[in-house]
Amino acid sequence: MRSFNLLTLLNKKENKDANFFSESFLLETLKEVGFEDVEVFNPPADGSNSIHLNAKLSDKNGNALRIRVYHSKNWLKFEAYPDSEDSFKNPKSYNKLSMTKRFFDKYIETVPRPTYYFGNRATTDLLKKCKEMANNFFDDIENEFKKHCRKF
Repeated sequence: MRSFNLLTLLNKKENKDANFFSESFLLETLKEVGFEDVEVFNPPADGSNSIHLNAKLSDKNGNALRIRVYHSKNWLKFEAYPDSEDSFKNPKSYNKLSMTKRFFDKYIETVPRPTYYFGNRATTDLLKKCKEMANNFFDDIENEFKKHCRKF
């Protein structure tokens, strides 16, 4: 009995450094909810297991948002911001959608971030559409998490 508990502890320590979700699952989920040009960004140089994904969301008028998804161990961060040349002129807190979730054994923690939209209607409408799609993305992620982890 004692060796079983020790083995369980060793497995938990080993899995502590692993990502909760695979790169392929995150890629497919982003594509399924409707994001375009989903691709894996270069792996980090530090040798960590973190996953960096890029995507795009555009409308018929040529307005576009850059999407970035970061996943490392138990946290998942989603960011979206306008894909324009003047994006560096505006403060990063404006016209940016940012959502972060941390996954634990028995619960999911959401890190609240205020979102401010301003500018032309096309950009704000695109950010609102992106927020709906991001919510669908996180719903799919949470459903997968609940399937494979302990019941709440």
